[in-house]
Amino acid sequence: MATEVDIANQALARVGSADIMSLGDADDENARVVNRFYTQTVKECLRAHPWSCATGRTTLARLTETPEFGYDYYFQLPNDFMRALYLNDINVWDPLDCWAIEQDRILSDEEAIKLVYVKYDEDATTYDDLLVNAIVIKLAAKIVGSLTGEMGRAATFLAEFQVIMSEAKTVDARETNSNENNPLQGMLARSPLSRRRRFSPLG
Repeated sequence: MATEVDIANQALARVGSADIMSLGDADDENARVVNRFYTQTVKECLRAHPWSCATGRTTLARLTETPEFGYDYYFQLPNDFMRALYLNDINVWDPLDCWAIEQDRILSDEEAIKLVYVKYDEDATTYDDLLVNAIVIKLAAKIVGSLTGEMGRAATFLAEFQVIMSEAKTVDARETNSNENNPLQGMLARSPLSRRRRFSPLG
């Protein structure tokens, strides 16, 4: 399993720069550049795909405060929330206007919400190989200009990143019942969330 330093050094190797010992080494220019982009890059990669290695489940706490209009309830999102995958067994790609995210809360008419979501975990050893590769390549795209002055190489890395993301989607389609690839229409029909809201997003 890769550590954050392993990921950083793989990205540095891709751009042709020397390894670092720690992201927090203020005396090392390479470490300073990587540290500037590392956390942001990890979060961008987590939001880009429903990674099974970063999936969490929780029952959301309904807040006492209620929306002024549009929905009946507020629910507090977890602190490590990156991306919603399922709400009460319904995948979030289904065309239903039954919930919305505003800031750190979900708005819904449902009285309870069970959420499956992509979570942010600082521990890089929990990431699978495809996620590690995605972070490495996207991080390389971000740091290559600062470390080498070769701004044009970023586009090459970003193209490689898209290939990795396509591979991740293919793996998901083969290994899981990812709703992004295989919508669970039977479950949708049985859920109380299957009813469609018949008014505008403003209520």
